[in-house]
Amino acid sequence: MTLTGIGASPGFAQGKVVVASFDIDETLVTERLSGKRVDLDDLLVALEVVARDFDRRAETLDDDSAEVLRAAGALAADPALIAKIRADYRTAASPMAALRSAFDHFARLLGSLGSYMAERVPDLRDVHRRALAYLAGLPLPGVPEFTAPAILVARDISPADMSLLDRELVLAIITEEGSPTSHTAVLAAQRGIPMVVGCIGILAAAPTVVAVNAATGEVLMEPKSSRWEGSREQLRRRQELLARSSGPGQTLDGHRVELLANIGNADDLLRLTDADVEGIGLLRTEFLFLNRATAPSVKEQREVYQRVFDAMGSRKVVVRTLDAGSDKPLRFVPTPREENPALGRRGVRQYRSDPRLLRTQLCAISEAAQASTAEVWTMAPMAATVEEVEWFVDFAHDCGLANAGVMLEVPGLALLPEATLAAADFVSVGSNDLVQYLMAADRQSVSLAHLHDGWHPSLWRLLKYVGDANVDVNRPIGLCGIAGGNPVLALLAVGAGVTSLSMAASRMPAVRTALSLHSRADCERLLGAALSCASAAEAKNKVSKLLNPEVSGLL
Repeated sequence: MTLTGIGASPGFAQGKVVVASFDIDETLVTERLSGKRVDLDDLLVALEVVARDFDRRAETLDDDSAEVLRAAGALAADPALIAKIRADYRTAASPMAALRSAFDHFARLLGSLGSYMAERVPDLRDVHRRALAYLAGLPLPGVPEFTAPAILVARDISPADMSLLDRELVLAIITEEGSPTSHTAVLAAQRGIPMVVGCIGILAAAPTVVAVNAATGEVLMEPKSSRWEGSREQLRRRQELLARSSGPGQTLDGHRVELLANIGNADDLLRLTDADVEGIGLLRTEFLFLNRATAPSVKEQREVYQRVFDAMGSRKVVVRTLDAGSDKPLRFVPTPREENPALGRRGVRQYRSDPRLLRTQLCAISEAAQASTAEVWTMAPMAATVEEVEWFVDFAHDCGLANAGVMLEVPGLALLPEATLAAADFVSVGSNDLVQYLMAADRQSVSLAHLHDGWHPSLWRLLKYVGDANVDVNRPIGLCGIAGGNPVLALLAVGAGVTSLSMAASRMPAVRTALSLHSRADCERLLGAALSCASAAEAKNKVSKLLNPEVSGLL
């Protein structure tokens, strides 16, 4: 029997199943607390204990994982959450009802904000469960103990729990819920753990052994020995192919395609030390601003950027300026409540309403760039008009940054490619948000995940439109997001005229190998095949038949 989910982090694995339950039996909690007096102080102490526990565990982990745990701890200590618990305590039927009411309120609030904030809901629920366990004297919910390598199966997994997994023991992750663009999925890709999300029915099926193809989203349960051996052979071929992957990215006929890494914070550099990368194509900077009461100074920011630039030597580093707004609210920036924050005041729109924060950031980037040998480029998110592109590029140039561009993630801007490319020094296509807006489908929604598909011909028709407009202008066009790290979609991107691909470093060997097996003309033919289709499934099927057969070993 085979179930199909959504591949969130590519790779193949097979092995025994370990089922994780991150839920807590609230009936048992009620029984344990029956006859026990619980007051407001007890609730607040429980949250303090949870926050301290996250911080304590963070001290034993590498910087990247530690940051995830500290962010979860910050949720437990959030003043707004505590104030809500105090308020609800005065009117709720019981202390536990007050606790649930407050957590439910903030879960709804974060979910309505979408994007980054919606991704914090699993961590918020995790904090609630841990507080309940402490109050009832129950074991903390979380990652089960692994005594041997196995495949983790769960309803969902929070970023905090994800950060605790041992890469040597967790062969793959399968969840019934979750999104391929969630923070958890990004962490899985960064750590090279194959992951399938939205695999409905995996818990009810209760397999003891599975084989997982996280590129296709297929999960084969209780595989027979013949299928098992076939899977082993597929894994062996993949390892052989990837072992040959090294050096700069280029097609079979020598057409250069830069292969760059996405990093979410300065500590991700630790994962790049042994990686064969040509630079950084997306340095997210939100980690410098979120979970702070005041804005970081020029000096604070400059020191972090300097560390990144120095680590890259003379290689390229593309810095995305702060992507914040009502979907990622900052404590120190007044942000109005919006009904649809993903379409609200964020990115360039936020900068123009108050450019002081942007000026501070660009000055810090510029100072760090001048003190290093790195090739520093800067881009802004969420530009929607050519006027916004011109405004940001001029602003960045005035701050001493020579290479300034924008994320191409709003369809309205992508439909004006000549003017956009003329106004910017470069563009970088943000495929995740671009697909979300093209398909009018929330990228965090599991029920709409079939619409958030990087194979959809509408995405590639738009990218070809941009690429065709670039023939005379000849601006660098990057691609980041899930599409950039998919070995086959990377080929379509090259066919559309993309000049660089940015992805999790773990995906780079497969993309580099796929490029080396196809000429640029091959990539253009593959793109043409996709554009002749009317659906994502048809495009994937048609293109797959035209690929070099060795590529199947990469998926």
